[in-house]
Amino acid sequence: MRRDQSVEAIVREYAPPGEPWPTLPAFHSESDWEFSTVHRRTQPGREGETQICPATGEAIPLSEPHICVTARRDEWPDAPSSTAEFKQFVFRTRDELRQWFEEDQET
Repeated sequence: MRRDQSVEAIVREYAPPGEPWPTLPAFHSESDWEFSTVHRRTQPGREGETQICPATGEAIPLSEPHICVTARRDEWPDAPSSTAEFKQFVFRTRDELRQWFEEDQET
């Protein structure tokens, strides 16, 4: 589990003082999105599927090891059934994850 903790620690480095999570990069125009999970994973059942890395624009195969950041937004948190939306962002390396935050801070 040490690898998961270090990936999460990278993300937490970009949080403002006193906050557990930073703002999601590239989401300033959309409100209420927040971090849900950050972890490393491999999805062998998704052979042939890819997702674009927001830092590099590269297609990352989901069946290969990658870092996954999940964001969550729930406009009606008190609704009786789940109304949450989720978005996922994938990165091949920790450096790509850092790049995502650092590029956002430069703009």
